[in-house]
Amino acid sequence: MTQLAMFDEQGGPTPEAQASGAVAAECSAEAREKVDETTLLRLVAQEALLFPNGFIPDEMAVRLQMLGYDVDPFSVRPRVSQLKTAEFGAVLVEAGRRRPNAKGNSCAVLVHRQFQEGA
Repeated sequence: MTQLAMFDEQGGPTPEAQASGAVAAECSAEAREKVDETTLLRLVAQEALLFPNGFIPDEMAVRLQMLGYDVDPFSVRPRVSQLKTAEFGAVLVEAGRRRPNAKGNSCAVLVHRQFQEGA
């Protein structure tokens, strides 16, 4: 299974990522809504299941934006951190790799805990 490339070399979404997001946004009942913290936690945990090879928070923010949600990386990053804690069931774990984010900084790649061994 290949993973969709989310960013191009300039840090913007790739045409393929935009196309998949446009189709998904049409199907989203909650599209174009500003999401609260609880909803964002649920969305991040749910969407993490679509990234068996892992993701970084900025990629998750782009994915949710393409689905039509009003989020930015600064709202997604704290939710990702919460989902890594025992209090929230350690839904996300670090895969032991790093990838550059849209600004070129190195970020830990995260996976849903069910993909932990394959990461």
